[in-house]
Amino acid sequence: EALANEARRYPDGQIDLALEYLDDLSPDKVAARLIALGDTCESVALVAAQHPVVADAIDSVIARGIPVAGLIAPLSARGNVSFVGLDNWKVGRTAAWAFDRIVRVPGKIGILVGNHRYRNQEMNESGFRSYFREHNSAFTLLEPLATYESAAAARELVETLLAEHSDLCGLFVSGGGITGALAGVGLSFYPQLGDSIGLGGILILAVVFAMIGSWVSGMIAVSIPNSRLRRFQPAIDRGQILLMVDVPVRRVGEIRDLIMSHHPEAQAKGQEAQIPAFP
Repeated sequence: EALANEARRYPDGQIDLALEYLDDLSPDKVAARLIALGDTCESVALVAAQHPVVADAIDSVIARGIPVAGLIAPLSARGNVSFVGLDNWKVGRTAAWAFDRIVRVPGKIGILVGNHRYRNQEMNESGFRSYFREHNSAFTLLEPLATYESAAAARELVETLLAEHSDLCGLFVSGGGITGALAGVGLSFYPQLGDSIGLGGILILAVVFAMIGSWVSGMIAVSIPNSRLRRFQPAIDRGQILLMVDVPVRRVGEIRDLIMSHHPEAQAKGQEAQIPAFP
């Protein structure tokens, strides 16, 4: 829907967007459909797992002058393949940073990936491990387990991890199956429900436990000091007031002048960068 909305924003571009969804994501099927689209499209973007068969198909399409881009998951081939998505290495490091700040007692962290051939998920895991390798080696990162994008598989894997590792302190889910993973955590507290709920029950439990988890983690995070405010603490201790204003960048000067006109004793201490500083 987001792609369709963006295409409509450029009527002069005469963009004829065709969206296709494949039930069978095997490399042969993806490659065959990619080559077929190359016969009718002027460019192709796809979400796919990395595989030699898919890479050969990409090269075949590129050789005909049709640009190919990877969406969400980067893809590699002999030709130049563009990419539209996140910096997944930074995503993994940011997740690890959150674990490091929230988990008070280091232990084992279970890692779930949807499919080892999705490069974005592999890069998420790589970034996740690199942060702990650099900043906190007290955590033990378990080997990743594949859910194959299945909620049921994720639930079983989580239940096994909890049963085999009593010191498990967290789960890093990179890929599909998050609803099953959340349900698995919830059912560890209420095992009597495990044999009586179906897929609908799993989804409901996942939502409920996600809400509870968000609330609990939020309460924990509130108590964590903000390192960026540390330099202001002496002034705050002396009774001064720290005022942080969230305004559009274009209005920063206007708001600063307005405050200074009413409180000339105020001091402007800077402006935060628009781009987040990832750990």
